[in-house]
Amino acid sequence: MKTNETNTTTATAAQSTKSTVLLAIDKIRPNPNNPRRSYDENALAELAASIATHGLIQPIRVRAAEQGGYIIVCGERRYRAVQLLGQTEIEAIVDTASADERAIFDLALSENIQREEMPPLDEAEAYKAAMQTLRGDAAAVAARFGKSEQYIYYRMKLDELIPDIKKLLRENSITLGLAMELARYGKDLQKTICKDRLKDEEGWRKYSVKEFKRMVDAHYTNDLARYRFDQTACAKCKHNTNLYDMFATGSGRCTNRECLEAKNREFIERKSGELLAQNPKFILCKDRYGCDDHDKAIEHMTENGIECKAFEYGQVQEMPAIPAEPCPADYATDADYTAAMQIYEQQKKAAEEKTADLLAKHDAGAIRIFVKTSRDDARLVYVNQAAKGRESTGELIARLEEKKIRNTELAHEKTVEAVRQIVRDEEIARLTKLDVHSLGQWRVDATLRNLQDFFDAFNITDGKMYMPVEERVIIW
Repeated sequence: MKTNETNTTTATAAQSTKSTVLLAIDKIRPNPNNPRRSYDENALAELAASIATHGLIQPIRVRAAEQGGYIIVCGERRYRAVQLLGQTEIEAIVDTASADERAIFDLALSENIQREEMPPLDEAEAYKAAMQTLRGDAAAVAARFGKSEQYIYYRMKLDELIPDIKKLLRENSITLGLAMELARYGKDLQKTICKDRLKDEEGWRKYSVKEFKRMVDAHYTNDLARYRFDQTACAKCKHNTNLYDMFATGSGRCTNRECLEAKNREFIERKSGELLAQNPKFILCKDRYGCDDHDKAIEHMTENGIECKAFEYGQVQEMPAIPAEPCPADYATDADYTAAMQIYEQQKKAAEEKTADLLAKHDAGAIRIFVKTSRDDARLVYVNQAAKGRESTGELIARLEEKKIRNTELAHEKTVEAVRQIVRDEEIARLTKLDVHSLGQWRVDATLRNLQDFFDAFNITDGKMYMPVEERVIIW
């Protein structure tokens, strides 16, 4: 039996007494530390309709406030639903014994999580507060609320979203997955993406997480692993996405494109300068129709007086590259490492010999070596030298006369070879008829050329020993 002033004990907990009473609505106020910050209006309306039909099945829970009245410990949704009905009283369990803020917070959080799906942002704030009360012990927070540590961390990450993106998430204008992806980036990049891409429905709001990530990477970030400049400072830079992703791997992605491009251009220019300094005859070059970012480095170098040639795509050839020396830590046994070093020494020697040969040809004028830039590097390439200048009339006539003489010589050689072949064929026919032993080419070669097993065994597909299928005979 419940009355306005008569208390009936319903349960007993350590160091507290709980009783059910009817309390005036105007004497109750929400807990400012309630982990739930938002309430779905439709859900509240449905709850109010249920209470109107079936009554309040579960009383709210309150505690006495120092300033008078009561503060809600659990049940703010029920409290709000009763208010919607215009009721002036509500059933409540009053905690008459003192309780610390941590215990009250834990109780409120547990109820909200377990009774109804809590908005993700409210969870984020709640778990962050729980981490503070538990001195940063994620395992303890996870155990207390029946969640994994990864789940706790992921939810807390949402608290790092900028207000505009939090608003979009609360309004269900973006998915939780998109919000989680945005939380990986720094606040400056969040502001840029929100302004550029999330202003309306026509933007990126409805993208899948995979597509959204691809678009962000394409327009706003760059994988640092693709660049060769010294990235020591990048490891702790605020623009490195690794600082915002606790599960990140690799070098990270740079969100400061201007800084990234500046460092890359500086590296390309320095590397190009070092290669050009190796030989005064080396010249800078590029693809004729290149459109990469490294063209900005070329523009800067040419502005400073460095000559640059343009070639069609594929016109230049790569200089041999010196292989990377094996690292002992990459091999399971000393024998494997020794074998790898032997291969390395062979490849290195071959590359050095090839390089020396090309340098000699460069000095002799047979080839021309250039320094060619790429998206993230500079390297040596070479071009075969074509004959310079045009022939004079006399030189042209002399060359044609030489060609005429050579053609006459070739015709004579073909005639002689034809006669020799006739004699050879006649002699072969004569010996085949007279000798009891066939000539070797008939005794061995002819037989083998009719056997498919022979072709399969030695992988013969053309040449003197090959015979097309339609010309073969079946040998019994």
